[in-house]
Amino acid sequence: MFSFLNPCFTEKEVKNAKKQTSNKILSVPLRLIYAGRLESAKGIGRILKILAKIHRKGLSVVLDVVGDGIERKNYEKLAVELGVADFINFHGWIPHPQLAPLYKQAHIVIFPSESEGWPKVLSEAMAYGVVPVASDVGGIPQILNDIGCGIALPPDDIDGFTDAVLNYVRHPEKWKSESIAGLKSASRFTYDQYLQNLQQMFKDALNIELRKL
Repeated sequence: MFSFLNPCFTEKEVKNAKKQTSNKILSVPLRLIYAGRLESAKGIGRILKILAKIHRKGLSVVLDVVGDGIERKNYEKLAVELGVADFINFHGWIPHPQLAPLYKQAHIVIFPSESEGWPKVLSEAMAYGVVPVASDVGGIPQILNDIGCGIALPPDDIDGFTDAVLNYVRHPEKWKSESIAGLKSASRFTYDQYLQNLQQMFKDALNIELRKL
């Protein structure tokens, strides 16, 4: 069996991302980001509850939500009910190049989705030094562990997500080391690396067939 990661960047994009964010530090306000569809399976409601818990701890925090969906108005209403509407920016869908400034200022990408393979948003975020706090579904736990960046938790563990974020705030040196690990991993998600992996896959497959002759 052959497996490798789907590409997200050109080599030039990776270099630009590293150049912009290699000196990033964990600062106040803490910047969280989510990018994807606004629907219950992606955990948007859970993200708002996590944000509310973090805010109640007295931490200055801002959440950027990139994406849209038919449930958006419900989430905007929930944000008001939870008392966190003033700390959330609902951007809707934006062109991909406009995501870069949001990733540049973000510290943590929050992603409590119920079902995933490997979401590209995590690759994109790590390329800008953003540390993932994500759900332990699909390939997420294995890849984050391999990279040495971020943490994976059960998607409905709101307290766990909250504590993970607060732990990074209490230990900025841990956040920084993982941020750097994420930056270093970005080359694994380039189109060039993808093509190299494809070439190697075909070579390995050919060698296997030749050995059978």
